[in-house]
Amino acid sequence: MNADVNIESVTLTITGSFEGVQAHLVTILVTFPLSNQHDFVCTIEHTQNDSLTCNLIIPKQPVQGIISINIKSYRELSMGDTDIFGSVNFPEKFNIYIPKAILKPDYGPAIGGTKIQIENLDFNLYSTVKIYLDKQECQISKYDYSTNEVECINQACMNDKERLELNIQVNNHQWQLEKTYFQCRANPIIFDWYPKKSIISGGMKLIVSGQNLDVVQKPMMKFISNSSIFEFIT
Repeated sequence: MNADVNIESVTLTITGSFEGVQAHLVTILVTFPLSNQHDFVCTIEHTQNDSLTCNLIIPKQPVQGIISINIKSYRELSMGDTDIFGSVNFPEKFNIYIPKAILKPDYGPAIGGTKIQIENLDFNLYSTVKIYLDKQECQISKYDYSTNEVECINQACMNDKERLELNIQVNNHQWQLEKTYFQCRANPIIFDWYPKKSIISGGMKLIVSGQNLDVVQKPMMKFISNSSIFEFIT
């Protein structure tokens, strides 16, 4: 079981045979090896014959915990009586983790303007998100709530050697992330292209020579005449 350290709480569903078990007699704990608090109570929300559902407040640091369930008997048992009670620890540990963002691409020209897709983050529909590369805001151009994919356009770097750390604010709070960087690289330089002429219907392939041409995410060339603009897309 896993949970993102940035979320406030998580709903746990425990399956088993709980027919006739009353919620107030059940205690679900997740024990973490923390200095300030060990046992976190998972508050029972629903009970069914084959499952229990509870809500757990998440510690704000990466850690592994052990889930235990304790069921008390609601009456004194006599000879021949049966009841469900006792305690058990689950073998699978509960893991609180710091997410690792994925940048596509994770590099671009120092002049800026790269569209960066940021994936592998678990926001929700009501999140207000701001993206920063070091201290410069990366303006969000797309936010796909269904896939939790954010796209932003970066500003110019100070130089082509800068390595900018990704920082994210969600609802005005700093989002905990594994260290993730965007690498600034030398700007592309065009030396020449050919052929210099084309037929009116187009469809010609242009070959461009230069330096650092592979640093641009989606190269596009425009040729402007007095009356028209021609676009060539690689």
